[in-house]
Parts: sequence; structure tokens; C-alpha cells
Amino acid sequence: MTLTSRWLGRIVMAVVALLAFAMPLERVMAHAQLEQTSPVASSVVPNSPSEIVLQFSERIETKLGKIELFDRNSRRVDVGALQYKNNDKSIVAVNVPNLDPGPFVVVWNVTSSDGHNLNGAFSFEVGNQSSGEAAQLLETVVTTINNDSPLSPYINVLRYFSLVSMVLMIGLVILVGGGELLREKRLLSLLSTALAVLFISTFGKLLLQGPYAIRGSWGDIGDIDVLRDVLDTRVGLALVFRLFLLIVATVLLLGISRGWNQSPLWPNVAVFTAIGIVLTFGLTGHPSAASPAGLAVVVDAIHLWFLAMWIGGTLVLAAAWKTLIRADALVRDVHVVQRFSRYATFAMPITAISGIISAVLIKGGVSDIFENRYGRILLIKIIVVAIIVVIGVSARRVLRRRGASGIRRAVLFEATLGLIVFGLSVGLIVTPPDGIDMSATSVHSATLVQDDVVVDITVSPIRVGPAEIHVILSPPRGSLDPMKSVDVVFTSQADTTKVVVIDMIEVGPNHWSGFVEIPSGGLWDVVTDVVRDDGTPLQYSTVIDVASK
Repeated sequence: MTLTSRWLGRIVMAVVALLAFAMPLERVMAHAQLEQTSPVASSVVPNSPSEIVLQFSERIETKLGKIELFDRNSRRVDVGALQYKNNDKSIVAVNVPNLDPGPFVVVWNVTSSDGHNLNGAFSFEVGNQSSGEAAQLLETVVTTINNDSPLSPYINVLRYFSLVSMVLMIGLVILVGGGELLREKRLLSLLSTALAVLFISTFGKLLLQGPYAIRGSWGDIGDIDVLRDVLDTRVGLALVFRLFLLIVATVLLLGISRGWNQSPLWPNVAVFTAIGIVLTFGLTGHPSAASPAGLAVVVDAIHLWFLAMWIGGTLVLAAAWKTLIRADALVRDVHVVQRFSRYATFAMPITAISGIISAVLIKGGVSDIFENRYGRILLIKIIVVAIIVVIGVSARRVLRRRGASGIRRAVLFEATLGLIVFGLSVGLIVTPPDGIDMSATSVHSATLVQDDVVVDITVSPIRVGPAEIHVILSPPRGSLDPMKSVDVVFTSQADTTKVVVIDMIEVGPNHWSGFVEIPSGGLWDVVTDVVRDDGTPLQYSTVIDVASK
């Protein structure tokens, strides 16, 4: 059996183990979603509430989040500390002081147990009737509040070095086959440096994850409670698991000087360790919150593995060219450059295909995939990768005609573009796939009257993706009998075949609420059909201008 066949066999076994481990994650790794609020979003409450309560679909970390309250002048109102309610870790609350009549905006930023940041905002009013100011106040607050952590640039740098060092480390071991060539001083130094950088960047990310999630500062790194909460999340556990695997990798590295890599056990342990390290990147990123999550994590791991084989190998060639060329010339049957050419030939298409599949899984489909910031970064990455492919194909032709000496410049160019690809990959990691953030949130509010019945319709945010809709019915004066039913239908003016029917639920007296997934931008007709208790039908229409992500 050839060296290549043996290593391919080990990789196949590791991938099978990866599939067995990751597939069950589909049941538990979706993003947490806000299910209910108190006070109810867009509602009018007669008395000041004693607390603000948020109920989510899964556990929330209280130390890694906050709830803020703003009054009608956009001034922050002091509230209590975020805490669990009724010992239920999916329900969080803060105590609030006595509030004067008027509109208020709640801005929340929390971290779910899978380590993903979630944020949003809603309004409510204290008083006997709506002032009509809540929608404008909500838009003012969410467009002016700073929702970025001051630690974002630093944690992004750690992400970049983690990705580059992981790809370089795995690419090097695959390229040289884990054999005698690993004892070369230059290669051993390169491997040691990549391992050290990956360990330091992973440990640094573990320390910064908590302060980053709570939008804190450097001083919060020493908060043991915050670190403890990070360790309770899946992202914290994944980072700790990666650190453990890196310790195993360090032992394997030290064993090279003693010839352990000549034992059949060394390459087997090395491959499973490398696969585990690659897996942790998907577990700490968007794939862990995709659907189905298990498949998304596996596809992401396959993408990173072959990216390491291809771009990682290119980086190794660029960094240790003289050492590898000398090995090709002096050591029988090594032919490292030719081996890399064979690996890259099938690694390139697998990297591209798995990357596209991963993006589709994360985005939840191909509709408008390039319409938001995430999609545009993805498009740039695809273009850069395509350029690398063209250069690589050309270089391989030169390699066959002129030998390794003719492709040195192409290898350096490929390596440079590869570093740009990793920067774009970090951009994808930190960009929400759905494209919705606090700074981009906008609200549509319309007040319509028919047959002496006033309806307030609120849609927030009016952007492609998930949005919340509220319908509040009231008479100009006097009382109003309960409505029998409320139905809301969205129809695209650009494509009338795009029709979205919203399942509305009565959340209070003549207050109906629902969630809608707006599939595309442009003008949409919003038609609200109301049936009164006596069977009389009413219909209200408004138009919203949905911004693309």
C-alpha cells in the first residue's frame, strides 16, 4: 500500500468518526429564539410593570447579556441585574423602577448556550392609550445605540490567526506525509510555530469570549463569573476541547525527535487529533446554528480539511521552499512538490463545492444568497478562490513541463491570495448570515380606520428575513368587542406569486401578533382581514418598502 493510500484511508476513517459524532448535534444546536416578552411588544399597559421578562426557546447565559430600557427622550433608565426567573434558564428578567406614562424601548443583548450573540429591541407604552410615538422612538434608539463590542477587532484577529495556523499545521503534516521529512529543522520549526500560535489564539479567544459577548472591556477578562459562564456554553466547551487536542498534538510533536512518527500509531492519532481540531471550528461558528446543524458542521469540517490540504500546502511550500526542493532532489521517492500537485488537483474542487454547500446550509437556501453583507463577502471569497484555481492550474502545467523551479513565483502568489481568503473567512464568521443587526433595524407603523375601528399595524424590522408583526385594534372612543379572527397576508408587488400568509395569535385583548419570513426586498402589500364578533368583515391595506439585506 502506498503512502498516499494509507493516509487517505486514515482520513476516511476519521471522517466516518466525525459523521457519527456530529450528526446528533442537529437536535440541540439551533439558535435560541425569543418566544415571548412581558410587557408584550408594541402593547399599551395601564400600569408601570415591575419587571421586564424575556422568554427564549433555550437556555440563556445571564452573565453574558443585558437588558436596557430607554424612555421617550432616548435616555437610559436604570434597571436591575439580569437574572433567571422561576429557576428557568430560558427565561430572564430585570427589575425596573416605577415608570411614568409614555413610550419605552427595551434593548436586549444575550448569549445562548451555543455561544451565539442574540439581540433585538421592542417598544411598549405605559398609560391608558397609545401616544403614537413608540414606533419612532424604537427606530431612534436602535439606530443610535452602539451594539458593537470594543473587543471585536481583537477577537477577530485571534480568529484569523487560529484559522491560518490550523490550516498551516494540518497542511504541513498532510504534505510531508508525517514521515522522516518532518525531522527537517525548517519544517519542525514551522510546525512548532503553527501549533504555538493556534494554542495562544485559542486560549485568548476563550478569555475574550465572555467580555466580547457582554460588550465589556479588557477589565472583564479577570471576571471569574463571566469565564465560568463561557465554559457552560458549547463554544466554551469546544474551545476547551481544542486546547486539549492541541496538548495531544504537542506530545505528538515532541515524539517526532524520538522517532515516534515511524510507529503506525502516530499517524492514526495525528489524523484523529487533526480532525477533532477542525471540527471545533464549526462548533464555534455559524454551522453549529444552521439547519440541519450536524450536517452543516460536517460539511464545514470537510471544507476546512481540504482547504488545509490545498491552501495550507501552498503556504508550506511558500514558507519552506528551499527545504522541500532540497528534499525532492536528495531523498528518494519524496517528490513533495509533485505530491502537492496531485493533492491540490482533487482538493480544489472539493474545497469549492463543500464551501458552497456550507454557505447554502448556513443561509438556509440559495434565494437572495448574495443580497446582504454576508453574501457579498462570500461572493468576493468565491472570486478570489477562483483566481487561485486558475493560477494553480497554470502552475501545474508549468510543473509538468519545467519542473518545480518554474512555479516558485506562482506558489508565492497563491499563498498571498490564500491569506486573503482566510481574512474573508473571518469576515463570514463574524457577519450574521441573516444580515439583520441593530443598526439596520427599521420599523413600519401604520394607523388605519374602517367602520369606526382603528387598527395599528407594526412590522419590525422591514428587511429581508425574519420580522415581527403586531395588529392592535381599538375604537375611536368607547369599548370594542373582541375580534373573532385576524389574518395578515404579504404580497410582493414585483412578483404577485410571492404570497406569505402569517399565522396570527391573540396575545392580549384585541392585540394580535405573528412572525413573518420576508423572502425578498421591494414593495409589499400588507392586507389585514379582520372578522368582528358579529361576523362583519373588515379589511385594511398598507404598503411596506422592504430593504434588501
